[in-house]
Parts: sequence; structure tokens; C-alpha cells
Amino acid sequence: MKSKHLFLGLLLLGATSVFAQEEPLNENKPTKEVELTEEQKAHIAKQVKLEEKRIKQEEKLAKLEQKQAEQKAKAEAKALKKTEKEAKAKEKAIKQYNKALSKYTKEKISLEKSKNKFEKKKLKEKISPLDIQKEEIKLKDKELKLKELELKMEQAKMKVN
Repeated sequence: MKSKHLFLGLLLLGATSVFAQEEPLNENKPTKEVELTEEQKAHIAKQVKLEEKRIKQEEKLAKLEQKQAEQKAKAEAKALKKTEKEAKAKEKAIKQYNKALSKYTKEKISLEKSKNKFEKKKLKEKISPLDIQKEEIKLKDKELKLKELELKMEQAKMKVN
């Protein structure tokens, strides 16, 4: 639509410039219709084509800029989503670490209490060798559980970092 109006405008401009080069019209003289020369027509057509080409290039550039803006917005949204996901994962890892640390601390305290209790029993009372073995097995189990908790805590710490 723009090119049609542009063409008509250039055609009108060309026609007016031709009329301006002629002698002023005398009211008494009959008017002559002036035809454009082939050279003038070619020049006007060339101008119209150049203007159409420029308009197409501008439209193409606008589409390209819009596409780039959309891609940039999409990339920013993706990066934001990734950052949020990483933040959530880190928060979860911190919670897991704190939970593992708390459990580890409780188990370590419980193990120490059990060891102390066992030592007191050994010193105060006479305990059968079978009871001593049972108690030592219980302590070993608690130590193994403590080691597992320590590993979980280390894994959680690694996730945080």
C-alpha cells in the first residue's frame, strides 16, 4: 500500500517538475497535455523501485530485530529459571545438611553417653562376658550408624558448595 502511494507521489512530482520547466500557461492559449519522455519515465520507475527496495529492507530489518529481541527475552527467561532452580536446589541442600548435622550431633552424643554408661557398669558391677560382648556390639552398631550419618553430612555439604 505504501509503495502504491509512493509511486503515485513520485509520478505526480515528476509530472509537476516537467510542468514547472515549461512556459507559464496563458489562459488564452489552449493547454497541451505533456507526456513524459521515456528517460523521465525510466527515472521515476527506478526511484519507485529503489524506494520499494528500501521499504522491504526496513521491514526485513524490523522483523530481524523483533526476532532477536524475542530470542534475547527467551534466553533471559531461561537463565532466570535456571538460576531459580539452582537457588532452590542449594536451599534444599542446606536444609539436608543442617538436618544431617543435627542428627549426627545427636547420635554422637548418644554414642558417648552409651560408652560412658557401659564403662560405669564395667567398673561398678560385675558384668558377664556375654553382656560385655552384647554391649560392645551395640556400641559398634552406633559407631557405624554415626559413620553413615557423617557420610550423609559430607554429601550434603558437597551439594551446598
